[in-house]
Amino acid sequence: MKVLRIMLALLSVSFLVIVHEAGHLVEMRRRNVPIEEFSLGMSFGLPSFVFHTDLIPEVAFKISPCLLGGYVKPTETGAKLIEAMPLKDQAVIYGAGVCVNSWVFVILGIGLQVHRKFHTRKFEIADAVVLFSAVLLWYKLWFCLFLIPVLGLLLLVQLIFKGGKGLKGVIGAVQEARTTISSPRKAVIYLALISLGIALLNMLPLYPLDGGRLMHVYLSYLSPSVAEVYRRGSAGVVVALIVLVTMNDILSLQKSLQEKQV
Repeated sequence: MKVLRIMLALLSVSFLVIVHEAGHLVEMRRRNVPIEEFSLGMSFGLPSFVFHTDLIPEVAFKISPCLLGGYVKPTETGAKLIEAMPLKDQAVIYGAGVCVNSWVFVILGIGLQVHRKFHTRKFEIADAVVLFSAVLLWYKLWFCLFLIPVLGLLLLVQLIFKGGKGLKGVIGAVQEARTTISSPRKAVIYLALISLGIALLNMLPLYPLDGGRLMHVYLSYLSPSVAEVYRRGSAGVVVALIVLVTMNDILSLQKSLQEKQV
């Protein structure tokens, strides 16, 4: 049963990352941006499984050995095309992944609340949160232009004050599944929270996360040189966050193994 939960967790995280990156891909294709790669995970120079589809033959789809995020890579021409676009188009392209993950959270949340209504018939705070999120997401452009950068900054401040405590990666998500997924309802709750977690993580104004790309666009309008310094500096912070998340996951796994031995 535990093996099944672990497999479910891995599939859930992978599915939500694919959904996230698909949001970027759709918005790029809507604006005729040529795309080179669509990847699940990061290769870090290691061999990856590459395939093509008849639906989008020009895009190379990759499954990389390190299932840590993913990306949609435009061609060199496509990247220049995005840079030349108006601010609103860039915001929607970079914010599309966060929007999709947020919608997954909202849709699953509404489903859970409707199911609960048949039993309790009460209105709770969770209902208000889900409905408020749906209203905000309905205005996608404003959500991408303003809400993602503002929430991203607030999340970054909270992250700094907490010192990175509680951050989890793929291993942490899998471990969480072993103890929380005990029924279909809890499996749906797990999927919704993981989707929300991916959305919140990508709101952080740290390049190359979605929020960081948005912040880079805003800074580029003010000062290209400042934007470039910001891009390089925040990329270093992301590397440090990856190390921190990995350490948290390893410590959590070690603690779990020790508890089993006792």
